[in-house]
Amino acid sequence: MKKDKKYFKLDDILVGIAVKIIQYRIKNNLSQKELAAKLGISQAMESKLESGDYNSTVNVILNCSKVGV
Repeated sequence: MKKDKKYFKLDDILVGIAVKIIQYRIKNNLSQKELAAKLGISQAMESKLESGDYNSTVNVILNCSKVGV
């Protein structure tokens, strides 16, 4: 049962990150491709980040924080 809680917490974190990324992209009138270029990732990876079911690397999260997401 403890393991299930851990996964729920991870899902909550990933969804929270996805929401922040989407909000940033919309607020700054960027396409997924444009934001991906700013982050140094592919548009496909950007789409996965926004879906909330991609466990991004620490490096991608760091890049997001560098551009202000």
